[in-house]
Amino acid sequence: MQGLELIAVGLDHSTAGVALRERVAFADTEIPAALEQLTDPAGPLLEQAAILSTCNRVELYGAARTRLQPDKLASFLARHNGLDPCELMDTL
Repeated sequence: MQGLELIAVGLDHSTAGVALRERVAFADTEIPAALEQLTDPAGPLLEQAAILSTCNRVELYGAARTRLQPDKLASFLARHNGLDPCELMDTL
């Protein structure tokens, strides 16, 4: 059995301004659906996932069976929040 690789991406008060953090933040009610998308058996980005979203930071953590580039999670984070991935690349 192949092992899992841990991966994390995020932004916080030291890498992004409050306006961007507010646009990327997840409401408590949005987190379950986002986790389902990340781990969807039909085409999962991650085998397991966790989201931390506070007023100071938004972070995605996960475990993947294959090497996953952080930009894949950054793209997910951007798309989920209606942003262009380029808006996040310099902050992650």
